[in-house]
Amino acid sequence: MRFEGLDIIRCLAISGVFLFHCEFGFKAGYIGVDMFFVLSGFLMGGYFDKLIDQSTLRSKISFLIRRGLRIWPLYYAVLIATGIVLGLDGRPLSFLEWSSFLLYVNNYTAYYIEELGHLWSLCIEEHFYLAIPLVVLVFTKQKLIESRALFLVIVLMGALFLKHFFSHPDAPFTSHARVYELFAGVLLYQLKPMVSLGKLYSRIIFCSLLLAAVLIMQIDLKEFLGEWTGIVLGLVFSLLILSSLQIQTPITSFFYHFSNLSYGIYLIHVPVLIFLGNGLLGIISCLILAVFCRNVIEVPFLNLRDKYLTI
Repeated sequence: MRFEGLDIIRCLAISGVFLFHCEFGFKAGYIGVDMFFVLSGFLMGGYFDKLIDQSTLRSKISFLIRRGLRIWPLYYAVLIATGIVLGLDGRPLSFLEWSSFLLYVNNYTAYYIEELGHLWSLCIEEHFYLAIPLVVLVFTKQKLIESRALFLVIVLMGALFLKHFFSHPDAPFTSHARVYELFAGVLLYQLKPMVSLGKLYSRIIFCSLLLAAVLIMQIDLKEFLGEWTGIVLGLVFSLLILSSLQIQTPITSFFYHFSNLSYGIYLIHVPVLIFLGNGLLGIISCLILAVFCRNVIEVPFLNLRDKYLTI
């Protein structure tokens, strides 16, 4: 089942990030990444349940390969293409730089390349995907806690412990500083059946929080909330997601297709805007390339995934 409201949230998230890098007035549009993290965790909630129900090594490997076929093809295509352009521009990547990006560890290294600097978020996603089967394994082996929601509350508390005691304000892009947002999304999926807002209340709350999210992107909450910013945003985005589940829109097709371009836009927009500028040429080029990437790279691998992998 596809929730139309989630497509709207995904569109808002990528628009915020994109307009932030275009320097188009979205001073805090970067929080679209945090929105993506919570949403990604929510969408992984169903897989969390499937992995517990099947609980086999094969299902865990299938899960990792499915996520890989969603993330890897376009990621590596953009990485290689950007690396080639940088090389032609007289700025070739070193072996260690290539390795840090190829292995998804650049969010823990000192190697910073402006055109690829935004890829730290993909590292966190990959580390989260590796953690999910391990969390499922712990849940299925221990016999003390049978409630999946309660178990995830403990996991989330552990993730928040890592953020509070082991992260540093000068290193906000490390996985242990941000993975709590993804696990918050997984927990949110477990809580979904317990929430019944009704269509009218859902629409009121959804529209109010959607407007609030747009307004938040215009200011820098860190100036007011400090280290609590991420937690406050996580709560806002969680409520936004829950209220979106009963949302229907007459322009479903637009949000659906634009949200499908979000991964491509996110990967390519930074290098394209740097190479071509953040004017009309750069913006149009990003959208055209995103459509190309979706149809030529993403869709064939997604079809391959859905044909041979069931979880």
